[in-house]
Amino acid sequence: MSEQDCFLLIQMRVLVIYESTMGRTKKMAETICEGVESAGPECRLVEASDFDGVVEECAVAIGSSTRMKKTLPRVRQILAELPEVDGLPAAAFGSYGWSGEAPDIIAEHLKNSGAALIDESPLKVKDHPYGRDLDSCRELGIALAKKCSPES
Repeated sequence: MSEQDCFLLIQMRVLVIYESTMGRTKKMAETICEGVESAGPECRLVEASDFDGVVEECAVAIGSSTRMKKTLPRVRQILAELPEVDGLPAAAFGSYGWSGEAPDIIAEHLKNSGAALIDESPLKVKDHPYGRDLDSCRELGIALAKKCSPES
């Protein structure tokens, strides 16, 4: 396998980073990855505490539960250290119990870092994701995967 082949393999992968308190945002992240993989590309699913700071993928989604009207601490740190990602297709998502600001905060950081948000409205789920919520997660994964195709 040539170096160019390796580069193409890395580029045909979507990165999904999440931090979850009750497992709800984790479920969303897993379902987003299901959508990505159903459309072809691989998905690198990473819990925020395990993120190495490297974004080599063709698209990224970042998610966090909302706590006290903020993102969770590790996602907040990732956003603070996020390099310029000019034009990188991106999405924000998260679950919440009360107010739901975390996905909006993530979307704003991604936009300010130069990412190309695939939807101006982040994907938010109140409480546990079920039924239509999970369908929306899969659809987001498919939309991210489509951004990895050479035609996009």
